[in-house]
Amino acid sequence: MRRSWWPTALAVVFVVGCGSSAHVAPARISVTPAGALYDVPLSIVVSRLSAGEVVTISATSPRPGGVWSASATYKATGAGVVNVARMAPQSGSYHGVSPMGLFWSQRLVGAGSSANGSTVTTLVVRADGQRIGSAAVTQRLIGPGVTEHTERRAKTGFVGDYFTPPGAARGPAVVVWGGSEGGLGNSPALAAMLASHGVPALAIAYFDEPGLPCALDDIPLEYFVKSIDWLRRQPQVEPGRVWILSVSRGSEADLLVAAHWPALVHGVIAAAPSSVVWGPISGQCRSIDDTSWTLHGQPLDSATADTGYTRNPDGSLSGRGAFLSGLAGPGAAAARIPIERFKGPVMLISGADDQLWPSPVFADRIMASLAADPARHVHLNYPDAGHLVFGIPSAPGAIEQKNAGGALLDLGGTPAGDAAAHLSDWPSAIRFIQSN
Repeated sequence: MRRSWWPTALAVVFVVGCGSSAHVAPARISVTPAGALYDVPLSIVVSRLSAGEVVTISATSPRPGGVWSASATYKATGAGVVNVARMAPQSGSYHGVSPMGLFWSQRLVGAGSSANGSTVTTLVVRADGQRIGSAAVTQRLIGPGVTEHTERRAKTGFVGDYFTPPGAARGPAVVVWGGSEGGLGNSPALAAMLASHGVPALAIAYFDEPGLPCALDDIPLEYFVKSIDWLRRQPQVEPGRVWILSVSRGSEADLLVAAHWPALVHGVIAAAPSSVVWGPISGQCRSIDDTSWTLHGQPLDSATADTGYTRNPDGSLSGRGAFLSGLAGPGAAAARIPIERFKGPVMLISGADDQLWPSPVFADRIMASLAADPARHVHLNYPDAGHLVFGIPSAPGAIEQKNAGGALLDLGGTPAGDAAAHLSDWPSAIRFIQSN
């Protein structure tokens, strides 16, 4: 099983300094709180500077997928202090006041590697091109006492990673799966962080992983049901409070499972969702059939023929501009997910600048379908975010990425817009799970 899914997680370890001839003493970098989880903003303060001195702070992070870096230039106060949480940079990789701007604005700059689950980020302060101080920040994803268990399909019927918080008390739990990227993707990172907040979470793959189909093609919905059944039987899980959480193409399975097994699912969270079923994606396969999902061995209809999208040779879709006019077609109606069958809490998350598909439109249609259900339903929509609207705060992101078929996808939004959404939707999702 591939183990390159970890983003960074923030926990301060120690501070060091380096002097230059222009300074009586080296600059000091103070980073607090120490030992914080990744989704807790840090306070980064540089002191022992000259009044009004202009300095540049860089943040460089080796990760399993390479080395990522960001930098910004600030002007010290009259007291010789730069407080990143309270000051906007004069220039750099981000704009405006953002306590974690040096982290979410990072971009890939070279090859490199780091151990999964732990990243050491180096913060360096420079004045007039000279290094005057630095701090080493150890970043961890999993909170104290959280345990990871790898589940194999031969034993459980699915492929996944299960994360459990410390303690024996029963409570709500979540099954997490991703979208068209295939494999486990970022799902284990989400599950690990949920467990770090006291919520047992199972991250599963459903294609493009050893022992699984090589494409998002003919995926049985019963596969997801097996993972939910398994999670309901775990000792720290309250069986009647199992949630499912997914993103993008995975939201189709999320909503379909809730619609066809409403008694098995307590609540649903779907980010960048679709209200209709789409066609398959080839992944690593050379050929694919005509359906993404099956129910009781029968294919479910898809909407690709009637929505203005065209199928690329690799199985990806293009043609967003014709999307809305095509939604009225009879095929799209047949492919609508009957989410009104589900009676329970639902949170939908969308970015207004989603360039992959109109997830805000889909989310509004899902909300309309749920109007008769008295359970709590929420649609969070973020104006400057794109398809990557949901995620752990402060992780560096992108507005383009490749799907499992290798196609480059325009996801919309901006890094700042996505980062702002993550600061809101991630804690909102945790509260929604814990309070419903």
